[in-house]
Amino acid sequence: MPEALGVAKRARAIWLILIGKAQDRQVLTYKALGKMMSLGPRNLTWPLARVTAYCNEKKYPNLTTIVVKQEAGLPGPGLVTVHNKTVESENRGEAFSRERERVFRRRWYELDPPTPAELEQAWKKEQAEKKRKKERGAV
Repeated sequence: MPEALGVAKRARAIWLILIGKAQDRQVLTYKALGKMMSLGPRNLTWPLARVTAYCNEKKYPNLTTIVVKQEAGLPGPGLVTVHNKTVESENRGEAFSRERERVFRRRWYELDPPTPAELEQAWKKEQAEKKRKKERGAV
């Protein structure tokens, strides 16, 4: 199995975990999610990136904003966008708090869960767009 597909399968498992937490209006620490997935918290980066890309593509609230650092109660520094817009560091808490509310209000169980292939495709599309912007000097 290609490694990317393994990451995408983990992303789908994370999606399923997060919609359950969102339904119950719960946040989840990276450590707790890592334990559930039998992964170190740092190994969650790539699967979470696929979930974020899929949410962006579908214009859903960013489900990954309910995964937080235990000390800060906010997503890690790698998550810097809400609705495909960069969040300034001084507005981070407020922006992610608003987005988290949107996540909690969304009726996730009304959606068909994405397949690993859909999650991977969304991520690749997002990466290609970032590369185009960088090449044009628009980042």
